[in-house]
Amino acid sequence: MCFVAGCGVATPGGVRPVETIVQGDLVLTHDERAEPVLWVGLTRVTWAEQMGNARKRPVRIGKDALGPGVPERAVMVSPQHRVLVRSPLVARAARGGEALVHALSLTALPAVRQMPSLPGLDYVHIACARHVLLLAEGVAVETALPEPLALQEMNPVQREALVAAVGQAEPGWPVLSMRKAERVVERSMARGAPLVVAERGTDLRHKASG
Repeated sequence: MCFVAGCGVATPGGVRPVETIVQGDLVLTHDERAEPVLWVGLTRVTWAEQMGNARKRPVRIGKDALGPGVPERAVMVSPQHRVLVRSPLVARAARGGEALVHALSLTALPAVRQMPSLPGLDYVHIACARHVLLLAEGVAVETALPEPLALQEMNPVQREALVAAVGQAEPGWPVLSMRKAERVVERSMARGAPLVVAERGTDLRHKASG
């Protein structure tokens, strides 16, 4: 579960490229709280590795793909990285009307696609003391958790460091299976309804552009 280098992440001092964030820095959560970063990891994936394993190729979520201004600019994450969706349609699949879905489950949307193999791909992992949602180009995306899918993409040193930093943290939001998420996407497309609707009086987007 990681960001592609170059992705802009909201911090109290403005938006920064994710690869410039280091342990001890503060990042902004989707509800505009400052959260300290406990661990940062980087995984470099070669063109050949991407060709041999589609799970290593990133998903590009284009501007406005999930709703007006969400994201504000295109963002690329790993296929299993989970993003927040919130809408009346989501409410049928998740209590409270919001849930996390894997980026790969969104590829039926016109502005979302899995990329072909890229010549030089760096994934950046960010972990905080608890499972939080960061704002990446205006879309709420999760921090790293020591879950099997995430750990298998890391080397042994990274696995140990992530577990040591986060411990047994659990997802803080309901997580939709791929099948459920794809059904929500289908209904969203059929009705022309956004997948991210701000709660009354709130906005998932960070208003400061840096």
